[in-house]
Amino acid sequence: MNQEEMAVFVKHWPGFLSVRDSNHRFRYLNNNFLIWLGSFGVTNPVGFTAPELAKVAPDNVASMLLACHDASLEYLDIGVSIPKVIEFKGINGSEYYQVMKFKGEVDGRTCIFTTGFDVTKLQLSTKFYQMKSQTDSLTGLNNKEALKRLDICEGIAIVIDLNNFKSINDSLGHTAGDEALISFSKLLRENFRDDDFIARIGGDEFLVVAKGLTETTALFRLDALADKFELEFKRYPNFGWAYGIAPISKNWEETFNTADANMYRNKNESKIRLCSIY
Repeated sequence: MNQEEMAVFVKHWPGFLSVRDSNHRFRYLNNNFLIWLGSFGVTNPVGFTAPELAKVAPDNVASMLLACHDASLEYLDIGVSIPKVIEFKGINGSEYYQVMKFKGEVDGRTCIFTTGFDVTKLQLSTKFYQMKSQTDSLTGLNNKEALKRLDICEGIAIVIDLNNFKSINDSLGHTAGDEALISFSKLLRENFRDDDFIARIGGDEFLVVAKGLTETTALFRLDALADKFELEFKRYPNFGWAYGIAPISKNWEETFNTADANMYRNKNESKIRLCSIY
């Protein structure tokens, strides 16, 4: 297209649009993009590259410009445009823009067109439902779905099973049982670190994956948990728990099975932590 056609194209393009030449210098920007850049003090961008503008732009804008520039380099390298969602950290929180690249001719010269659309609502909605799908609705802990996305190659895995939990449900009702699960989950959160993975993986079965902990340091935390458990559940004299520990290996299934087997062995050997006897 010629310059006149290009001016019309740019004027009516929704969202953000920029056109760069073979040297990555901005040649055209639509009003939406110009106004957005101007609101952060970036004016007269035509003729400059994104890295050049990034030097004078606020950090969050610079990060956005450089991410778009890197996407252009990737596009030229592989020859295929892959849509990317780029996060922009604004004053009121994160915003998300879907960026797409394609080539076009302007006055006989090949240029790179970059489009950007605000997908913040969609992205936040997606994150919300993704988090919801990976969260146990009763306790707020992670669930089995979250476990599928876990990527830890070192540390300790701890499988915990509550003993005689069914007796609480049978004698006091499911509301009391739910309250016991919620209280125990709270104890787990308090006793382990914020970045430890804590999940409810069954009705009364839990999993802790702790990066950087050894079996010795894990046992210290479990001993502290036992003390808190005794105080919290002293009204349930036969309610207790058993645990199994295994160092994390490259084979997660093997790690989990080892910890699970150790937990059941502890049960069978009567190494069960009952609040009435601990």
